[in-house]
Amino acid sequence: MNENRKHKITFRLNDEELDFVKEKMELSNCRSVSAFIRKMILSGAIYNVDTTELTEMRRLIGSISNNINQIAVRANFQNRITA
Repeated sequence: MNENRKHKITFRLNDEELDFVKEKMELSNCRSVSAFIRKMILSGAIYNVDTTELTEMRRLIGSISNNINQIAVRANFQNRITA
């Protein structure tokens, strides 16, 4: 154990999460799970994605879809399309 590392952090994983960590560790060049997790924590990337525009687009597309459906229902009911 490295004498410079005197703090210990403990956390729990379920079986599926542990298997995932072990698979990822084996694909890396790390010699231990501890080294792998340390490397991911210290140099891994975390992405924060702003989805507000996508949420608004989804709402607008839903409104458009609803309008098209109303036009289709009216056209089928009247057997013609009117302005």
